[in-house]
Amino acid sequence: MDKIKDILYTDERLKTCEDKHRNSNLESLFLNYQLFGVKGFTEEQNTEFIKKLYGIIDQHKSNTLASKSYGILMARMDRRNLEPKVSQHDDDHLQIEFSPIELSDELKKESEEALNQYQDVFKYSSLRVWADFLAGARNQTKTTKQEEYDNNPLLALSETKQLVEELKEGRDGMGMFEYSIPAFSCSKLLREHSDKLSKEDKAFCKEIVLATISNLFADDYGYQISDGVEAAVHAIPALVIENPEETEDYVSIMVLALLDETPIGHYKRICDYVIESIHKSNLWERDSKVAQSILFGYIKFKPIYKNIIAEIRKEKGWGQISKSSIFERLGKIDDDFTFENISFDINDIASLDIHDLEIVLQLIPSETKDKIHLDIYTKSLPSLASQLLKDRRSYKDDSGDNSNIYLLRNHIFKNFAYFILQREKSEIDVFLKPFVDSFSSTEETASIIEELVLAEDNLNRHEQFWHIWDNLYPKIKELCSNPRGYHLTEIIINY
Repeated sequence: MDKIKDILYTDERLKTCEDKHRNSNLESLFLNYQLFGVKGFTEEQNTEFIKKLYGIIDQHKSNTLASKSYGILMARMDRRNLEPKVSQHDDDHLQIEFSPIELSDELKKESEEALNQYQDVFKYSSLRVWADFLAGARNQTKTTKQEEYDNNPLLALSETKQLVEELKEGRDGMGMFEYSIPAFSCSKLLREHSDKLSKEDKAFCKEIVLATISNLFADDYGYQISDGVEAAVHAIPALVIENPEETEDYVSIMVLALLDETPIGHYKRICDYVIESIHKSNLWERDSKVAQSILFGYIKFKPIYKNIIAEIRKEKGWGQISKSSIFERLGKIDDDFTFENISFDINDIASLDIHDLEIVLQLIPSETKDKIHLDIYTKSLPSLASQLLKDRRSYKDDSGDNSNIYLLRNHIFKNFAYFILQREKSEIDVFLKPFVDSFSSTEETASIIEELVLAEDNLNRHEQFWHIWDNLYPKIKELCSNPRGYHLTEIIINY
C-alpha cells in the first residue's frame, strides 16, 4: 500500500510540473503585475498592489549588495525604467520588447559582457540546427538563418571551417554539442549540396566524416546519441558516388559498422545507422552493386566475427574485448579478399541466427525483385516464422536466447509486411505460408496481423492485401475452435 501511495504521489508531482504557472518566472510575474494588475482586483486594489511592488524593487535597489548582484534584473523588472518597442512578429501578431532606459556604466558593461558571452556560446547553434538533417524532418519551421544556409551552403561550410579552427585552438563553447557540428554539417553538405562544393571543399568534408566514423573502431569510444557518428555514416553513400575508386574502403566501413549491434539507449543500434543510410540515400537504386556488396559482406563476416569473439572469450575469459584485437584477426582471414568480387552462397544463410537475419532482411529493399534476395527470404522464413510467432514467455526457455526479442520481432514483422504486400499476387503464397502455418493464439500472431494492416494503410496494395486476407481466414477460423486462447480476441479484432 505504501508503494502504491508513493507511485500516486510521484504521479501527482509530475502533473503539477505541467501547470500553467510553471511557465512563469519572477521577472515576468513582476512585469505582468505592473502592466495588467491582478485579475479580480479593483482598480484601487491594483494601484495599491503595484505601489507595494515598486517598494520591493526600491528596497532592493537601495541595498548595495543586492543592487550589485541583481542590478540588471531589477532594471528589467521595473516598469518605470522600461521603454517599449513594438515590432511586427507575423501577419497577425505584434511583438513588444522592453528595454531599460537607464543603466549605470557598471551595469551597462556587465550587460554587454553577458550578451557577448551569450552570443559566443550560441555562436554556432543555428549552424547545428540547420546541419542536423536527422531531426530536420521533424522540424519543419525554418529560421531566417537556416534559409540563408539553404540558399548559400558555402556559408555553412565557411562557418564549419571556422568552428573547426576554433576547436583546435581550445574553444570552450558547448562541449560535445559543438564538437559534433562539423560531422553533421559536412555530412549534409556532401549529401545535399555536393554540386556546390569545390574539390578542396569535398576533401575537407570527407576528412571530417571519416575522422568522426573512426571513433566507432576505437577501443575508448564512448557511444553517444548525436555525437556526429550517425550523421557521418549517412554520408558514406555520397562518398561512394563521389569517389568510386575508394569504394572498397567505404564498403569495409559499412560492413564493420553493421557488425556493431551496440544499443544507444532505446534510440537505435549502431548497425541501424548503416541500414538507414543505405535506404535513405537510395543506394540500391543509385549503385546496387555496392549495396549488394555490403549485404554479402555482412552475411560472410558475421559468423566469422562471432567466432572470433568466442575464441577470445575462451582465451581471456569474460570482460571487455578490445575492438583492435577483433579487427586484427579479421584482417588475417584472406589477404586476397575484396568486397568488389565477393561471392554469395545461399547456404551461408544457415549460419546466421535470428538476430543476424533481422539485419539481413532490413538491408534488403522491401520492393526488391532480385532473385538472390527472394531466395534469402525463401530460405530464412520457415525458421524465422516458427521462432517469431512463439509466445515470448516460452521463447527464452525453448531457444536459450536471453536477449529481448520484442524489438527484433517488430522489425521483422514490419519489414515482412511491406515485403509481402509488394510481391506479385502469384508470389505471395510461398512467402506467407511459413507464417500462417505457425499461427497460434498468441500476442505475436495478433502483432503480425496488425503490421499487415498498417503496411496496407501506407502502400494501398489492395489486390495483394485481400489475397493475403483470404489466405489467413482458414487459420483464423481454426484458432476460433479453441475459444480459450489467451490472445484470441485480440487476433480476431485485428483480423
